[in-house]
Amino acid sequence: MRWRLILADLAGTREAVTFVLLAIAFTIFSFASPYFLDSLTVSFILTNSVEIGMIALTMTIVMVMGEIDLSVGSIVGLAAAMLGAMTTHGVPFVLAIVISIATGLVAGLLNAVLCIGFGLPSVVVTLGTLALYRGIAELVIGSNNVSTFPSWFGGWNIKYAFGMITYPQILWFVFIVIAIVVLHRLRFGRHVSFIGSNPRAAVFAGVRVNRMKIIVFAASGVMSAVAALILVSRLQSVDNTAGVGFELVVITAVLLGGTDFKGGYGTIVGTALAVLLIGVVEYGLELLGVSAQVTTAVIGALLIVSILVDLATNALQARGWRYTARPPTAGEEATS
Repeated sequence: MRWRLILADLAGTREAVTFVLLAIAFTIFSFASPYFLDSLTVSFILTNSVEIGMIALTMTIVMVMGEIDLSVGSIVGLAAAMLGAMTTHGVPFVLAIVISIATGLVAGLLNAVLCIGFGLPSVVVTLGTLALYRGIAELVIGSNNVSTFPSWFGGWNIKYAFGMITYPQILWFVFIVIAIVVLHRLRFGRHVSFIGSNPRAAVFAGVRVNRMKIIVFAASGVMSAVAALILVSRLQSVDNTAGVGFELVVITAVLLGGTDFKGGYGTIVGTALAVLLIGVVEYGLELLGVSAQVTTAVIGALLIVSILVDLATNALQARGWRYTARPPTAGEEATS
């Protein structure tokens, strides 16, 4: 019985829908392209999904809390630009990596401070910092294309730890496990869900809402910076376009994975499945020779589909379907 409750916390009806969509997409592209079922397909999909997948983990927590971070793509660009600029100016590379990650941390903290200090909605604040961070990145690196990185840093996406599994993929799997524990097994995660479902009740129950926002936005910034490092390693170069459009794909993955756009509910398992679904769609369309512009349009359509599926699922549950996971009520949280 306890295991059933644990599984119910990790995934439910909405996540099952995402899994079905993933299976359907995989089947369609298997018939549409003779190259899709190549032995390297899964590895390619995972490799291309790592950066988005890592950012989506912290974005899930942000959105479960009832907030949103539209600046993640620009933070990726800013962190990558700082790495490139530091390398160009002869800063020791390990220190440049530390500065890059610290840049993501500061950017995330600034988002939180602006939301808390001025009482502004996160969608407004992060829309502004999206432009701010992108502008700073362009000032830092200019029109340069930096590719003078140490040989040991480049190409981690093709360095296999075992079988066809690369080190960045292992790192993503590790972060998935950590995010599952944080959101679904720790009190921290219960507080995040509580804030998302009823922030006023959370305050009255003694939850330190502002501190939680600082931690969550800071984590989002750091994860974006880590994703920037993986992106630069994979491309072995960086320019001022790094991370452009990431926020659309990340938010699509989180919503498609079943996270409630109003906050209060979401699962890491659902987000991970949605990231894989988007990876399958992107890779399949690439094999079919579809342009990047059409692929972007398809991802936008998936964002709309995710919202419609969420509304349909909620309507079915209102008619008697059981929701397999829910945030704690004010009374439960107060007595925990």
